[in-house]
Order: sequence, then structure tokens, then C-alpha cells
Amino acid sequence: MRLVLAGWVWLLAMAPAAWAQSSPAPTLRELLVQLNQASVGQSYRGTMVVSAGEHMMTAKIWHACSGEQQRERVENLNGLKRITWRHNDTVTTVWPNQARAVTRRFDDLGIFPAALQVPWHSVAQHYTVQLQPIRRVAGRQAQGVRLQATDAMRFSYNLLIDEQTGVVLKLQTVAPDGAVLEQTAYSDIAFDNVAAITQHARLPALANGTRLTVERSDPVDPSAMGWRMGQPVAGFHPLRAYRLARGQDGDAPWALAPDWQWLFSDGLASISLVIGQDANAALSGNDLAEPVAVRQGATLSYARMVEGVRVTAVGEAPLPTLQAMVAALQRMAPNTTAEQPLK
Repeated sequence: MRLVLAGWVWLLAMAPAAWAQSSPAPTLRELLVQLNQASVGQSYRGTMVVSAGEHMMTAKIWHACSGEQQRERVENLNGLKRITWRHNDTVTTVWPNQARAVTRRFDDLGIFPAALQVPWHSVAQHYTVQLQPIRRVAGRQAQGVRLQATDAMRFSYNLLIDEQTGVVLKLQTVAPDGAVLEQTAYSDIAFDNVAAITQHARLPALANGTRLTVERSDPVDPSAMGWRMGQPVAGFHPLRAYRLARGQDGDAPWALAPDWQWLFSDGLASISLVIGQDANAALSGNDLAEPVAVRQGATLSYARMVEGVRVTAVGEAPLPTLQAMVAALQRMAPNTTAEQPLK
């Protein structure tokens, strides 16, 4: 599950204009622009349930907004205790029972965040908008909308959007055969007591003894890393490439992750190619005798060796799409002058 509950909160926290039952179906562009607008003026609290097959996770949500300032708190109700706070694009996750925390800045929060980075004509070639019946979710009337994929290389999406506020109350990811792979929905939601919601959503000082790790994404040039993309799956465009770096409190140097990631999107679905650094993977223990595929809800991963390097594709897309993206990846002589040094 993307960001394991926390990520789905931001998927459901965006608010398009309120839906009128008599309104015609919006164009794909209109809908995606609306879904990527911050929920200005919307503060609420509720309970969110994420289900995928036999697996289910539940969390309490506090979402506060004042102008352009957004704060959010997500506290899981099952499994290891974990609380995630967001202030605009900075996310801090705390594991109280383990006295540790991680802070990271995200550039791609929101529902279908890549929609505004991919050419509109390309997105419209691969998805259509279909209005669905009005349903009742968490005690509220919601307009159904289906984002229907035009081929079997991507998933479709069912949304239920609150008629009064425009908040997305339910989101389903649907496979090409019609099976619902993952569902995220509010079981209850309230738009009252804004002062209390804002207080709950504000990140407090970390408890004494908490070990804080700060993560950052350092941009890289794929050509400097010795890779190029041949012919990707139709509609998927490169967005950015980066390596994670981690630092601790104090003056300790930043630790650079051994792998780097190359992110692609068709405007709705995103695929990350995680590419190893060690060409002699057998010595590092990263070699694979055979390709490996794993699915968790709507998220699939596919890993195999490419010219001695382990490459893993991770994303919300059918397995043939991930396989094709890895197959299109090509080694090349690295352009070392293009790589930016870590500072």
C-alpha cells in the first residue's frame, strides 16, 4: 500500500469543486486539475480504512487547512504504533515505542500528483471519465466517478466524491479484469470543531531520547549513472531521478543510499525503477537467479538482473507493464561529468 495508509490520506485530502447531480461529466483535464487543488478551507477528522484482499488497516485522521498552510495527523489503529504528521510537503513519521522518527520532504503529495507534469493529450489517450451513480459513504451523499483505462497496461479508478465539500470519500483501484485490488474509504468523517482539529494536526516536540533521521532526495542524471530508457510503455513519461541520502542529528556526514530511483508516470499511475549500484551483484548478495514479482494490494514489484545489476520496478500497474519498463532499460557508458556531487 502506497506509503502504508499515510500516503492514501493525501490522496483523499484533495477537494475539487462540489458536485451537482445534474452537472455533465467533466473533462479529464478539468477533473485532474480539481483533484490536485488543495482543499482550501476544508478541515475535518475521521477514520480511514484501507483494504486489500484479506488485509485491512485503519487510521484516525485529522486534516487542518488555513489558506495555503496544510497540516495533517495520521495515527494507525492496528499493528505497530505509528503516527505521521504532515506540514505542507514535509512529512514526519514517529514510532513512539521505538523512540525513533524520520523526516522527509515530498514533492508528489496529493491525488494523482503527476497529472500536471505529463502532457494532457497523453493522459487523455489512456483514460476516460465516466460519471457513476450517487452513493452514500460515511453517512454522506457522494458522486461516483470512474477513471477508465483505455488499455490493459494500466489500472482504472473508482472515486466517490462528497457532493457538499468535494472531498474524496472513497477510492478503489481496479484491475483490467474488473477486480478491485485496493480500496481506501472513510468510515466516518466530520467537518466540525476546527480549532481542535488544528491542534491535533500540529506536530509536537519529539520526546526526549527519540532518534531523528532526516532524509533528502538528491537529483541524479540517469546518463551519468550509465543508463538510458529505450522505448517505455506508451504514455509513461520520465519525471525525475534521485538518490536518497540520510542524516542524523548532529554533524555526522550524510549517508548515500546504494541504489537510485527513476520515476515515470502516465499522469495517474507511477512506476519507480530502483537501480542498483554494484555491477558485481553476486558479491554484494543482490543477484537474482530468476525474476521475482510480488503484489501487495494495488502495488506490484518486479525485480530481475539487467546486465549484472539488480533492477526493481515498483508501482501501481499490471505486471506486464512493469516487465516492459524494465526490459526497455539499457546500459550505456556513464557520462561522469553529468553527475552532481553530494553536498
